[in-house]
Amino acid sequence: AGRRLASVRLLNDGAQLELGFADGRAYEMHAGWLRDASPAAFNASYVRRSAQRVLGAAQSTAAAAGVASDGAALRVAFDGDEGAEHFDSGWLHAHAPYVGRPLHGSPSRPPVAGDGYMLEALPRSPWDASHQVAKYDADELFASDGAAAAFLETMATEGAAVVHGLGAPAGLGQDEVGEPVRRLASRLVGKLYSHPRRRTEWGVMREKMATAAAEHLSDYQFSNPLSMHTDHAFIDNVPGYLQFMFQAQGSVRTRICDGLAVAEELRRSDPAAFDLLSTVHLTHSLRTVHYDADGEYCHLGSQHDGVFEDCHTHPIIELDGPGGSVRRVAHSEIKRGVCALPYDAFGPVMRAYEKWLRLVEDPRFVVPVEWPEHSCIVLNNHRVLHGRATKPQGTERVMVWAYALKHITELRYRLLKQ
Repeated sequence: AGRRLASVRLLNDGAQLELGFADGRAYEMHAGWLRDASPAAFNASYVRRSAQRVLGAAQSTAAAAGVASDGAALRVAFDGDEGAEHFDSGWLHAHAPYVGRPLHGSPSRPPVAGDGYMLEALPRSPWDASHQVAKYDADELFASDGAAAAFLETMATEGAAVVHGLGAPAGLGQDEVGEPVRRLASRLVGKLYSHPRRRTEWGVMREKMATAAAEHLSDYQFSNPLSMHTDHAFIDNVPGYLQFMFQAQGSVRTRICDGLAVAEELRRSDPAAFDLLSTVHLTHSLRTVHYDADGEYCHLGSQHDGVFEDCHTHPIIELDGPGGSVRRVAHSEIKRGVCALPYDAFGPVMRAYEKWLRLVEDPRFVVPVEWPEHSCIVLNNHRVLHGRATKPQGTERVMVWAYALKHITELRYRLLKQ
């Protein structure tokens, strides 16, 4: 009720309008802004109907204005236009603090900048080894928009969750084994990130693959130890924001670590090392020879001509500005390439990097996670590091992984909140 309009008054021969709201707020707004931003200027997809309407916006004036009897809308007739345009009072109340001149002590807001991401604005909670990883039931996520929105909020604030009850895939072949992941991702975010070569949106790791794998697939071997790492560190802009890892066969235990908490510990305990790892650029790179031109794994017998290369040179700890908050952690020692460190910087940088390597494996920060068959671990890959899981007893382990872009994750959250 407080957002309803109580009054309107033309100022300066209609160049501005003074709007008063039921909650006592009042703002002076340009008639030209109203005409430029009017919903009448947009179609159902909120695309502007004409590129010409903006001409003369700065000089637009209102010939007449009035408030609907229930205060729910403003009617404005602009000079030179036929008829009147209507503005919802709640819409005006939301925009006025940003674009209007506040009157009588009404609040104002700073100019809008950036992408307007809502998840990114949520406060993040660093965690250590005492952290209890959130658990969700798949049926609830599919049934409730509120539960789906809460899950995405967990990804932003804590960065890790386990989804139980996804069920068995129809089969363990490349095409069907990832369907539970695709279905979950479709519900939570939308379409999965598509690898430029692999035939499916998901990848698969299995012991039979490890047995037959060539050396170039050694990172797919379950027996190969992996230190704590994030994925896609070797790809510019790190497209894998959310990482889905589905245990298609075999129950295991894995380990995760909050890179945000480790970074802040390094900032506290060794500011010089933190400064180096947040300013000096190291290189992650990869010459991918995993897939052929048809998107098949090369060791399966198909002809291999699918080589491509990735290279990403960046700080391990990325900040939102000098001395600012940690924006992203991108780190994978086995995917670290040749780093062009200046001669004088090599010693200090590598000592800081070694300290980081020890911290991400430190028991103070590592959380064990039970990973039952047909459950999916979802991680905020811009923040949470993971290591190699244990081997299941008495069965071949089959694991599916896939990624979702940050942009579509934010868009789905915005829609769920609406």
